[in-house]
Amino acid sequence: MAKILLVCDGDWSIWLTPHLQDAGHSCDHVSSGFRAFDVCKKGGHDLMLMGWQLADASGRCILVRYRAVGGTMPVFVLTASDCLLSKVQALDEGADDVLAFPPHEMELKARIAALTRRFGGHAARMLEVGELRLDVAGGKLFKNDREIQLLSKEYKLLEFLMRHQNQSFTAEAIMERLWKSDAAQSTDTVRTHIKTLRQKLGDTNNSNIVTRRGLGYAFVTTMQLQRQSA
Repeated sequence: MAKILLVCDGDWSIWLTPHLQDAGHSCDHVSSGFRAFDVCKKGGHDLMLMGWQLADASGRCILVRYRAVGGTMPVFVLTASDCLLSKVQALDEGADDVLAFPPHEMELKARIAALTRRFGGHAARMLEVGELRLDVAGGKLFKNDREIQLLSKEYKLLEFLMRHQNQSFTAEAIMERLWKSDAAQSTDTVRTHIKTLRQKLGDTNNSNIVTRRGLGYAFVTTMQLQRQSA
């Protein structure tokens, strides 16, 4: 199941939402392109499904702006026509897939499943970032080939952040994604696990798991930090 951000007018949302929910996905809908940009910065979604023409801005404007600030979430664009030029432009500007609206229900579901597998890392059995190597199959973490022991919730949190590199998640969003069914957990639990993870990773300068004021936590690489500060 993916958490999808629908960025389109109400008529498109009315058509899309039942099909997406039928496939097991959850949807949040915004009709404003600029509102969508603010929502994306906060993180918490696996995929953005966006109309190329919006009421207050072009999909192109929002997509270019999102990619320019380092946004890595997959973006699936829907165009109002089957025009080849529109599809090529969307792909050139950073879209990961494009279809004309209304798409065939089966094709839409298959393409979304493919995107979430590819970008969500469901097929990835090893996550490697800098000195860190997360063995998903074996449930082990290594730093420069030295194993680091993690508790179950610490491992789950780190895996989630590494799979969504450079995306920001509030403590509330992390709770909803990882421990929604665990009533005993709280946002303080998330903060405690973040602190412990930093200590175990030797991340004393908070250079991997960063806190973004007003946005939440994100796992970033040295290269991403350099790009943002440039």
